[in-house]
Amino acid sequence: MSHVADQAVDVLIHLATVPGGTAEADRDLSRRINLNASLDLFDAVAAAGPAADRVPRIIYASTIAIFSLGLNERIDDDTPPAPFLSYAAHKLMCETYLADLHRRGEVEAISLRLPAILARPNGQGLTSAFMSEIFRAPVDRPFVCPTSEDARIWAMSVDQACINLQHAIHMPVGLLPNSRAVTLPVLRFSMGELATALGTNIRFEPDPLIGQNFTSQPILDASAAEAAGFRNDGNLQSLILRVQARFPALNDEVLNTVARQQVGAVLG
Repeated sequence: MSHVADQAVDVLIHLATVPGGTAEADRDLSRRINLNASLDLFDAVAAAGPAADRVPRIIYASTIAIFSLGLNERIDDDTPPAPFLSYAAHKLMCETYLADLHRRGEVEAISLRLPAILARPNGQGLTSAFMSEIFRAPVDRPFVCPTSEDARIWAMSVDQACINLQHAIHMPVGLLPNSRAVTLPVLRFSMGELATALGTNIRFEPDPLIGQNFTSQPILDASAAEAAGFRNDGNLQSLILRVQARFPALNDEVLNTVARQQVGAVLG
């Protein structure tokens, strides 16, 4: 991290990570990268001092996986974290460390707990990869989904995630709670609803390991994040159109399906 400490920074957005599936398979790798290297980076930024008239701001991409989603009927700002993956445990440790640096006045800390971000061009190593792969499912054969049809997930488009990260750069730092962490507003929908909206030929074959994370993500009350100005995609059709616009190589048939649904909704 020596090159980081050579000069002060105004804002650091920390997105780099060993993803959840890979982290669970190699805990030592996750500890080195997701925890130790991240803490070293935070220290280097803090030690470099302010670049202008304020201490450096660190925006950290945390995760909804810090919650035991399958054990709660509802998640809100008072729900205690209970990670059950090494990936999530290391993310929570980084949140706590950043909050302490903020308390000490060494950085402005903002930790954003992100849901599944759709759609990733390569989801290798992600336990949530199937949620991106469904957007690229061939129309001539069934897509095998490792959840049940009624499994409910939290998701956000890449575009909305970027909007929220940009908002975090400029927002008043005092809008966040003392933990310096908020769970971003999400869209919550079932895999069956997503398949219908996409017009995808899909077969549901639940995987117990996947089900631990994605069987039923509960209702979310993201009041703190909403009060601070963060937003979700609005509705499922908007999310799908944003995904398709970002990845134009995906099936045109999907765009046509969503467009027909929107016209039908307008005509009533």
